[in-house]
Amino acid sequence: MPDSLPIQRETRPRPERDEPFLPTTGGQTDRVAQTIAPALPAPSPGTGSGAGNVAGLDFANWGDGWPPDTNGDVGPTYYIQTVNTSIGIFRKSDGVRVAAFSFDTFMSQGNLGNACDNHNFGDPVVVWDSGADRWIISDFAFVLDSRGNPTAPYYQCFAVSQSGDPVSGGWNFYALQTTDLFPDYPKLGVWPDGLYLTANMFQGNFFKNVRVWALNKAQMEAGGAASVVAFNLPASIKGVGVFTGIPSTYHAATGAPPVGRPNFISVIWSAKLARIWKFHVDWNNTANSTLTGPSNVTLANWGVAPTSVPAKSGNALDTLRERLMVQNQYTNRGSVESLWITHTVANPGNTTLASPRWYQLNVTGGTVVTSGPLQQSTWAPDSTVARWMPSLAVDKDGNMAIGYSATSSALFPAIRYAGRLSTDPANTLGQTETSLIAGTASQCCTFSDGSANNRWGDYSAMTIDPDGCTFWYTTEYYASPQPTTLAGDNWQTRIGSFKFVSCTPNPATLQGDVTDSATHNRISGATITAGANSTTTDGSGHYTLASLAPATYNVTAFAAGYITATASVTVSSGTTTTQNFALVVAPVTTSLAVDAATGTYGGTTTLSATLTAGGTGVSGKSISLSLNGNPIGSASTDDSGIATLPTASLSGIDAGTYPSGVGASFAGDAGYASSGGSNRLTIAKTEQTITFGALAARTYGDADFTVTATVSSGLAASFAATGNCTIATTTVTITG
Repeated sequence: MPDSLPIQRETRPRPERDEPFLPTTGGQTDRVAQTIAPALPAPSPGTGSGAGNVAGLDFANWGDGWPPDTNGDVGPTYYIQTVNTSIGIFRKSDGVRVAAFSFDTFMSQGNLGNACDNHNFGDPVVVWDSGADRWIISDFAFVLDSRGNPTAPYYQCFAVSQSGDPVSGGWNFYALQTTDLFPDYPKLGVWPDGLYLTANMFQGNFFKNVRVWALNKAQMEAGGAASVVAFNLPASIKGVGVFTGIPSTYHAATGAPPVGRPNFISVIWSAKLARIWKFHVDWNNTANSTLTGPSNVTLANWGVAPTSVPAKSGNALDTLRERLMVQNQYTNRGSVESLWITHTVANPGNTTLASPRWYQLNVTGGTVVTSGPLQQSTWAPDSTVARWMPSLAVDKDGNMAIGYSATSSALFPAIRYAGRLSTDPANTLGQTETSLIAGTASQCCTFSDGSANNRWGDYSAMTIDPDGCTFWYTTEYYASPQPTTLAGDNWQTRIGSFKFVSCTPNPATLQGDVTDSATHNRISGATITAGANSTTTDGSGHYTLASLAPATYNVTAFAAGYITATASVTVSSGTTTTQNFALVVAPVTTSLAVDAATGTYGGTTTLSATLTAGGTGVSGKSISLSLNGNPIGSASTDDSGIATLPTASLSGIDAGTYPSGVGASFAGDAGYASSGGSNRLTIAKTEQTITFGALAARTYGDADFTVTATVSSGLAASFAATGNCTIATTTVTITG
C-alpha cells in the first residue's frame, strides 16, 4: 500500500472524558518504593535482535491532534507502530519504514459501508498474535455532530492480516458496532481462544461502566463472519469506581496458558486493589460464556499521582494518574502463571511528581491469589524527575523491562527504561535507568478555547520479540526547536529495542514447503503449527518458524480442502531443520438424502436415495440400502445421483411405522467422502377374505357337527356362535 497522509481535521486536543472519582487524601505511605538506583545499567538500545533506536511516526507528517496514543508490537520480520491516526510498518533488521498510511486509507479497503471506511478517530492498538502469526490493528470510528461530538452508532474497526506478512499478505476487515454508549480507551488482549477487547463506556462526558468483549479471532483470521460475546463490569463496587479494564495477553515465547484458561481482565482504580475478572468464552454455545469475579488482590498502599507533571520550557503534562496501562502480560514459566501490570502513582519522595508502580500477580492454575502479589514495587530512584505513562514486558527467562516518559521543570520529556533480571532481589529493578532518547523540546501552547495543550501519552508500549529476549519500546517525545504555536507543535515518536545479556534468544528454526501430493503444486496459505507457535505458507508454499526453543514438536500442516498432515520434528539449537509436507486432497464431502418408503404387509416397495456433493448429484456410486437395519441390496446412482432399488421385499416386517426404517449408506472412495442417511418406512395391513365350507341345514335334535373356513392370508380362522347353539373350537351343538 502506498504512503498516504492523514487528514488533520482541526487543531484541537483529542477529547478526554471525566474519570470516576479518585480520592487523593489519606493513606499515602508507599512501603514498597525503590528509592535507590542500582549500580548496573539496563542494556543499551541496539543490544537486541533488531534496529536499536529509530524514528517513528510524527505529528507533522502522520498525526492528528494530541496526544499521539503511541502503540506498537513486534513480529518475526516487522515492527508495526500506530499513532493518531496513522500506521507505520518498519523492518526489524534495519529499522527502515517500508510502508505508512492513514487509518482512513487503510480501513477504507474493507468497504464496510460505515464510519470505519473514512471517519477513523484514533485510540489505535496493534497486536501480533504469536499463536497464529497474524497482525491485528484496531481503532475507533464515528461521525461528529455540528458541535464536534461523536454521534452513535460508534464503531471499533479491525484489520486482521491474512498471513504473517503485513505488507503484501492482505487483510480482513471488521467493524464492531455500539449504539448505547461511547466506547473510549479501547484495549486489546490476545488469547488462544479469542481476541479480547475492553473499553470505558461513556454517556456524553459521564462514565457509566467498563465493557468487555470476546471476538472469535479464528474466524477473523480465516476471513469469515466473527462471533462476539460481551459483558459489562459493574460501574462501582462499594462506592469505588471500576475504571479502565485491561485484558490479559500472552506470547508463545513466554508461555501459553493451558487450554480452557479464561482471560483475565485487570482493573486498578482507587481501591488499592487489583480487581481481576475471569472471562470464559464458549464458542460452541456462546450462551454458556461467563464473566466471574472480581478476585481482589491486596496491594501495598501508594500516593495518588498528581494530575500533571512539569516539563522544561513547556506545558505541564497529563499523567492519567493510576489508570492501568498496557499490556496486561501473562506468563507461564515453570508452572507459575503470572500477570504483569503497571500504572502511575505519586513519587513517595516528592508527591508533585509521578512514578511507575509495577506488579507480578499470581494466577497459577487459574486461581487468583488475593493475599498479595508475588512482587510489587514503585520505581522512584530520585525525587527530582517525574516518571509516568509506563509499559512493561517480560522475556522468556522472566526478566522484566519497563519503559516510561521522564520529565521535570529542568528536563525536556525524555524516553527511558529500566529493568530487572529474574535473579535480582524480589520487588526491585536491578538494572537501572537507561535513556532511549533525550528530549530537546517540550509540548506547548493553548487552544482557542483557552485550554492548555497538556495531553500526553495516552499510553506507550513495551513488547517482547518472538525470539523471547528482545524488548521493543515506543512512546513520544519532542525534538528542537521548541514549538511556539500549535501548528509547530510536532510530537515525535521513537522505537527502540534491547535485550539482557543473560538471555539467549530461542535459536532453532523450522522451515519447509507445503505441496499437493498429486500435482506437486505449492500450497499457499497453509497453516503450520508447532506447539504454541504457528505461521502460514507464503505465495510459494514456503514457511519459516524462527525463534523456536530447541525441542521435539508435533508439527501439523493444514490447508482447506486437504487432509491435515502431522510430523514429529526435533529442532536443535543454532540449526535450521527442514520439514516438508505433501498434502493429500481431502475427499469431497457428500450428502445422502433417503426417500421415505411405503408398502403393504408381505408385499414389496421401492427404495431410493440421492447422493450429492455441493448440491450436485454424483453418478456411478454404489449405495447400500437396508430395511430396519437389515441389508436389502444395493443400487448405483444415475446421472442425477439417484440410486433406486425396486421390488424390495417387505416379507417378515410387521405392519406399522418405522421412523428410521429405510437406511442408505455410501462407503466413500478416493474422491468422495462417505455419507449415510435414513427415512421413514410405513407398512399397511393387507386385506383378507374368509370363505366358509359348505354347511347343510340342521334342526334341533340333530347330532353335533363341525364347521370349516379358509382365510386368504393363510391365517387360522376362529369361530363363535350366538343364538340357540354353542361351539367348541369347530364343533357346533344346537341347544333349542
